Amino acid sequence: MTVAEATSPTLDNNDLAAIEQHAQIVPIKAGDTIFSEGDEPDGVYFIKSGQVSIVTRKFTDEARLSTLGSRDCFGEMAVLDKARRTASALATEDCILLRLDTSAFINFMETDNTAAGKIRQRMAGRYEELILAEDVLAKAGIKANLLKVSIKGDPSMRESAFSRERYESIADTAMNKLLPVLEDLILNRSAYHFFVSLSSEEVRIKTVFEPFGDHIHSCGKLLDPGYIERHFPKMDYSKKTNLIRHIYATTSEHPAFFSAPSHFQKVFSDYYANWQPVSQKEIQSTLANVPTLRTIPNFYMRNFSMSMVHDAIRMQFNCDGTHIISNEDLLDFIRQNVE
Repeated sequence: MTVAEATSPTLDNNDLAAIEQHAQIVPIKAGDTIFSEGDEPDGVYFIKSGQVSIVTRKFTDEARLSTLGSRDCFGEMAVLDKARRTASALATEDCILLRLDTSAFINFMETDNTAAGKIRQRMAGRYEELILAEDVLAKAGIKANLLKVSIKGDPSMRESAFSRERYESIADTAMNKLLPVLEDLILNRSAYHFFVSLSSEEVRIKTVFEPFGDHIHSCGKLLDPGYIERHFPKMDYSKKTNLIRHIYATTSEHPAFFSAPSHFQKVFSDYYANWQPVSQKEIQSTLANVPTLRTIPNFYMRNFSMSMVHDAIRMQFNCDGTHIISNEDLLDFIRQNVE
């Protein structure tokens, strides 16, 4: 059970008895799949006895969203959203389930039954949990935990990685001069995010003065102090942090924000309230390790992006694989893959 569900009202035996009058009884063996992510919904399930795990896929990994027991329900979101299943349900024990088909469940939810009210409250919590589980960077700005996501790319790229000759790029020749410039942009100027293509000389930069789009710059231009002064005004890191917080606060107070569903508002209100910038020390440490990742003999990094807003560095390698990890976990990543 998730934190959100633990604080929601639970169904009692009377609620379950009311549901059973309209439901089909479904026995399930431990280890069986009740439904899979991507399935069309066949109804909503209530657990009379036993235990069920709800899991979803994050690229190549499987994440457990919750473990449910007696008097819990699951599968309702796909029915009400008229969408495919957003997660899989697996029986971890022998179970007796009650299944309301789609029409029976919708009719039940339209009544004044106390169980329907409890289900609606639990659904709001589950929507919050699902948004956080599905969004790779949802928690990366609030130091909730270390982030490790690996995304497989084109298999043919990996298979041919050893046979493709590597050439030194403009970014390689400028690396020693470029990295201090990038550090200066994040720590001392208006930039808060950048993407660097190490296979070319393209650098995409976001600034707090134009937060909704990238501006594309070349490595060569960024090595010109005059160019830096013209495009990226100096800004103290703490002042930039305060400006980002102000933007978040303004967003959360705008009428458009209140037109979003309540569970969505809560997720982002919590995010805005708890957001912390990446520490300056972590930014310096991450940039200091870029040359190591670029010079790996076989599977070397070909582009990366980082931000002061999300505690995550995104790296793509010549084998077309992508890794998204927290700045704090970068040294462990290097030890596991380089040393």
